[in-house]
Amino acid sequence: MTGIIAVVVFLVPWSIMRVGYCVDYIEGKGESYCTSGPVVGEPAATIIAVVSALLILYFLYRMVRILVQRVRNRRHPGTTSTGHS
Repeated sequence: MTGIIAVVVFLVPWSIMRVGYCVDYIEGKGESYCTSGPVVGEPAATIIAVVSALLILYFLYRMVRILVQRVRNRRHPGTTSTGHS
């Protein structure tokens, strides 16, 4: 659970924070425009998002595995996770 919280607090914000700017019209130079994008850039934001998703999936897998192991141990006390005494 701590791992999921760490990912959400430290990694996810970098992939969703955005920055932008606007350029006003200058006569003879074209029209006004605005742009925006992730603070760390598109490629880095994509990498951070993928890594965050993989870490969260891994931590969820570990949590489920621990819970299943605890249920098995309650049903069959005295056995190890391999099923041998």
